Amino acid sequence: MKNELDYLLYGFDTSKKLLYSKWTKPIESQQYRKGLQHLIQVIHDHELTLWIHESIRLNDLSIDDIKWTTEVLALILSQSRLKHIGIVRPQGSTSPLPGLSLREKAYRIYGKSVGIEFFDTTEEAKAWIMPQLLHYKLPHLSCTVSPD
Repeated sequence: MKNELDYLLYGFDTSKKLLYSKWTKPIESQQYRKGLQHLIQVIHDHELTLWIHESIRLNDLSIDDIKWTTEVLALILSQSRLKHIGIVRPQGSTSPLPGLSLREKAYRIYGKSVGIEFFDTTEEAKAWIMPQLLHYKLPHLSCTVSPD
């Protein structure tokens, strides 16, 4: 069976309640939404509270994807068990403004039940999300998808 989400890798550690994920290549709008919906299901199924996501290969989001992210994704995340999300920005990103404005809009609408921060590296995100475990190795990434 071909993995339809071959543009997304993820792994999780149930003992630490942590999801680690990343895009493997630039993606289109439909892939962006489908991939994030899949990760939300993983978060829900395993009652995860921490999430590090590498958006290094993510292209600029369309207006429709920005709207979906703040109106749909943020609502779902605010109703989940998640407490912290560390997002690793695209390399060469000169301005954090798009992500920061998305975060601020989501905070205004849904409150600050989920803390979101942006980082230049995965190590910085890990140090913020798990400061007491500096030598912790993130879960192995794979593109395994369970059949529907």
